This record gives sequence, structure tokens and C-alpha cells, in this order.
Amino acid sequence: MANLYPFHAIRYHESAGDFKTLISTFNETPRQIDRDYLTSNNEYNIANLTLPEQLSEDRSKFVCYARSAALLKEWLNKGILYTENKPAFYRYTQQFQIDKLPEVFNRTSLIALLEIEDAADSLVYPHEQVFPQYCQDRLRLLEATQTHFETILCLYEDKASKGYSWINSLNTLDEFTWNSEKNLTNTLEKIQDDIYSRAILEFFRTKKLVIADGHHRYNSTLMFHNLYPKLKGGKYIPVALTSLHDPGLFIQPFHRMVSKLNINTDQLLNILSTNFNIEKFNSTNIQATINDIKNGKNNVFGIKHKNVKYIITLKNPREVQNFYMDDIDDIVAKLDVSILHQFIFKHLLKLKPAHPISYFKNIKELDKYNSDTDLIFYCASPNIKQITDIAYNHKIMPQKSTYFYPKIPGGILIWNMSHL
Repeated sequence: MANLYPFHAIRYHESAGDFKTLISTFNETPRQIDRDYLTSNNEYNIANLTLPEQLSEDRSKFVCYARSAALLKEWLNKGILYTENKPAFYRYTQQFQIDKLPEVFNRTSLIALLEIEDAADSLVYPHEQVFPQYCQDRLRLLEATQTHFETILCLYEDKASKGYSWINSLNTLDEFTWNSEKNLTNTLEKIQDDIYSRAILEFFRTKKLVIADGHHRYNSTLMFHNLYPKLKGGKYIPVALTSLHDPGLFIQPFHRMVSKLNINTDQLLNILSTNFNIEKFNSTNIQATINDIKNGKNNVFGIKHKNVKYIITLKNPREVQNFYMDDIDDIVAKLDVSILHQFIFKHLLKLKPAHPISYFKNIKELDKYNSDTDLIFYCASPNIKQITDIAYNHKIMPQKSTYFYPKIPGGILIWNMSHL
């Protein structure tokens, strides 16, 4: 069952400053770079709590988490943060544009408390790999503060978009709007009507939920609950629920850059040509081009080597997948990222596991790299059906397979485990 509940949110008081300087898009690493950047404009930025500062004089690596707990208490005592006096669900709308497209999109989420369950009974399905070091970091923060500073993002089944239409039609209270970045407007509204609350509980009770963003935070909450089963609030986590059929649901790819690769272009194209059709790319929007080809059910990549771009399209997927089918499941083997890592990187380019590979969400940032020893791979946007098929079959996608845009910032709604 997927049990949802309204909750007493902790929120920023207006005296804390401009709201967009208080919140931050969650990032597990690199800690210090993120923290310094995010806190430079406002001392009350949520990163001071979620990315606690490690000082050279700290006697233990765990002291920083106690520092977060003390700072949270201080901000509550000073009135920088306050607790809502009534529990509520929240409707959260993000209005945005993608790159240079003229269309304006809206993505709607319902924010609630989600009760976590053992894997055998759970309707919550992960789809991405998690890494123990990041789970441990979030676990230590939970132990010290007993507070969730961010919401995870989950996608719910929604035939005929009934849930999406219904949630957008609900009457709400206390609309709060802010602009968090260029072309991104956020609106947060309370839902406190008892009839609506009961209907929300019933609607989601049997829904399958796919974790889109927040795998480490969800896993850390499971770990916390297993360690402290008698702590009643330990089995809940704030979640933003978005319809699988929301027209504003966008999944963007992570692109790859292989560094320190000593190969000339003729050698590279010759290696690829056995299994890929290769075409030189002379236009401007390589992402749109590979997405269009991908929609034709092809495995396709853009590449850039020595400042020249090409489109490469796989000739025979099954023949290529046979090289690594013994290592991974069939449903995962068909993914572009599996073909890229298991076949191109490992088999064709003979890259060692420790070979430097960087990941980029922003093509403009990636295109700044023009070194002769850099080889860039542009990936197509992932397919939502592939993600749900993998999740429902209890399989896991490779690292850096999906990026759901826009992110849900940390700090918009905070929840302490004592506020049940």
C-alpha cells in the first residue's frame, strides 16, 4: 500500500530574506563547492543544514552533523524557521521552458508524507543505483536532526490523466510564488480540506510509485527506520508525487566525456563503423536530432572528437547486446547507456574501469571542451516506459541514466519526525 498523510511543515519566515536565496537544488557531491556557493548569498540557505561544514579542528567526522542539529534549533528559536500549526498536503507547480523552445510547460506535484514499507510489501519502486557513501551521509544527518530538509520525487500511475486533472482542480489556500532561476516559476499552495484529504488518501492507496529523484534519501530513510524501529516518525519521508502522464514531465540525459584518450579521428571512426552508421553533423541542435532518431526506436549517440561532431546509429542492437548479455539483464541491456558503457567503452575502446569519464547535464557547458584527447558522447533523452518497465521488474539502471527537470529544491518544505 502507498499510505500518504498531510504534515506539519517547517517553513522559512519572510524575515529570512529572498526565498530563492534560501533554497537549493539538492546535490550529494561535491559537498564543499556546493555549500560555499549556495551559502554565499544568504547565511540561512538550507545548504548550511543539508551540507554541514567539516572543520579542521573537529575531533570526529560526525561533529558536522551535530552542528546541523544545533543550527536548526537556533533558526527555529530565532523565528527564521517556523512550524505550520495545521497539517496540510501541498500542491507544487513548476512553470518552465526547455532550452530555446517557445512552449511554456507546467509540472504539478502533490507533496505529502509517505510511509515507507519493507520491500516485499512496498509499492515504491527504485530505478537507479545507489552508493553507500552518500546513503551514510544522509543517514548521519537524519540521526543528528531527525529532520527531512528535502522531498523526494516519485511518479504515479495515472490512466487517462485523472489524477493530474483532479489535483490541478482542487481548491487551495495561501498561494506562494517565487522565481528560482531563469524561466522557472514555482507556486506552492496548501490543501487542508478534510474531504480532499480523505480522497487523496484513497486515490493513492493502491498506486505504484516510481522513485524519479531521491534514491539515496529514500534508502537512508529505510536504513534509519531499521536502526530505530521504535521511533514512530522514522518511517515517513516527504514526497512530491507527479503523474506519469503530466505534460510537464521531462527527462533529460546525462552526457559523457572520456578524457585522456589518445586516438585519431580516422581510427575512432573505423572502430565504430563496424557496428554503427556514421554521419557528420553540421547543424546546431545535436540534442534535438538524436532525440528525433531515438523516437524511431533506434540506439543513437552524438559524438564530438577534435571539435567535429558526428551522429552514430547502431546497426544491429541484438548483435551488440550479445557481447554483454551475460553480465546484465535483457531489459537493461537495451538501454543506450548500457550500450555506451558495456559495448563502446568496454569492448570497442577498451577503457579500464578507472578511466576518467565525466558526466554533464548541460550541453553548452560540455561544448566548451575541445581538447584533442577528449571524446564526447551526447545521449538521447531516456524513455519513460523503459524506466517504469525496469522499476516494476525490480531492475536497476546504470549510474547517471536519468535527470528529471526541473529539480525540486531543498528547503521549500521541511519536516521533523516529532510532528506527526
